[in-house]
Amino acid sequence: RLLESLPTGSRNFGGIMTTTPGIQVTAYDVGGSNMGTNTGFRTYGLSGQWNVRIDGVTTQDTASNLNLYFDYGALSEMQVSAAMNSAESNVPGAAVNMTVKSGSNQLHGLALYDWQGPALQSDNLTPELTQNGIGVTDEFDNYHDLNMNAGGPLKLDKLWWFYSFRDQGIGLSTQMLDETGTPGAIFLTSLQNHTIKVNYQMDPNNSLVFFGMTSRKRADRGGRGPNAYLYTLDSIGEQWT
Repeated sequence: RLLESLPTGSRNFGGIMTTTPGIQVTAYDVGGSNMGTNTGFRTYGLSGQWNVRIDGVTTQDTASNLNLYFDYGALSEMQVSAAMNSAESNVPGAAVNMTVKSGSNQLHGLALYDWQGPALQSDNLTPELTQNGIGVTDEFDNYHDLNMNAGGPLKLDKLWWFYSFRDQGIGLSTQMLDETGTPGAIFLTSLQNHTIKVNYQMDPNNSLVFFGMTSRKRADRGGRGPNAYLYTLDSIGEQWT
């Protein structure tokens, strides 16, 4: 309930970390501006050595790098330990355990759509700040977040299914130059997730669980932030992961 009511940016992993005692994120998401970038964090001065799992499966390729963008709407609960981790944690940093939602004997679903455009933002850039060297920041051209999921029974009291789909996209107007040489070219990032989970109750004491989660990212490389003016729209790279 707390996470659903708090404005934590673009409904991502970093937003959850900002609400956790003992943890400090290393980059802040303002209204979704950091979408498509997994935010690092520190716990009691340690900025690496994490242990982040979903349903017991590790999500990292190193001890300080996440290699998956999560579907926020597919998670039922999360446990975050900033210190004094349990025995299954093999590193001294934060331990995070996430659980994917499961189906039940009743059919349930959820649908959410967020949208943001230039009319829904403002700035506090005063003439005094401009004189002190504070320049124009990245501005939203567009942002959307479509998240739908559902779950229910395949066989009552025996077999259940759950599926979630998420599509996010953001376009930032930066100081990168467009084809005419004018600042304000659009820097694009998009994410798409598919999550599926099937639970089979073998007997009262044992169950069999299958789940899969895919994450597809397309993003421009270079052309945003303080060095955006050094790039033109044709010179930036493109990332597909």
